[in-house]
Amino acid sequence: MDFDTYLFNVGSALREVERDATVSIVPEAFPRGRELVDTYTTAAKLLADKVDGYRHQDGAAEDVLRGYMTETTVALKMPKPPGLELATLAATDGTVAQANERAENCRPAKAEPEPSTAPVALPQAKDGGNLSACSDGRCEVLVFAGAVVPVPKRFRFDVFRVRAIADGIMQIGAKGGNASMTSPMETGRSTVLNGLGVTAVAVGDGKAVLRLASV
Repeated sequence: MDFDTYLFNVGSALREVERDATVSIVPEAFPRGRELVDTYTTAAKLLADKVDGYRHQDGAAEDVLRGYMTETTVALKMPKPPGLELATLAATDGTVAQANERAENCRPAKAEPEPSTAPVALPQAKDGGNLSACSDGRCEVLVFAGAVVPVPKRFRFDVFRVRAIADGIMQIGAKGGNASMTSPMETGRSTVLNGLGVTAVAVGDGKAVLRLASV
């Protein structure tokens, strides 16, 4: 997922928290419910406003963008007033305990295995190192860090390039108009940028096989 999409999704989710807290929830039915809802609503609004500001930092350097993403991820762990943890409420109130038992979404999420980001052996790229093959929006090429890949104007990119390849991760950077996108990709990862399908077929040591296709 690219940086701009990540922030858009986070911002939208936070606005939904604000809306649901004022429209869908009846907190008075639960112990300290109003305090809990007000805490999350206030935190969601503050963070949503901050995320909206991040989305306008189009020309920021990659390390700055990564800092924004890290800060946003940390801030999503919103503070709760003491005693409002789910386990504490379930232990002290039968209604909460019963609802928690029946609601699958309230259970702790199962940890998913982290994808491997070790460099891998590269397959033969269909178009070899011929980057001009991508000028029609469909190619499979061998790329190195710093490679500028030509793509059709219909995707609205002024520059589409491989920013870096290291530790099994290929960093794709794209810029068009006042917007910029950065997408870290490990072997097998795919994403869509402005209607252009981007796949990291394989990411090796300092080089990778990149596939582009219209979607």
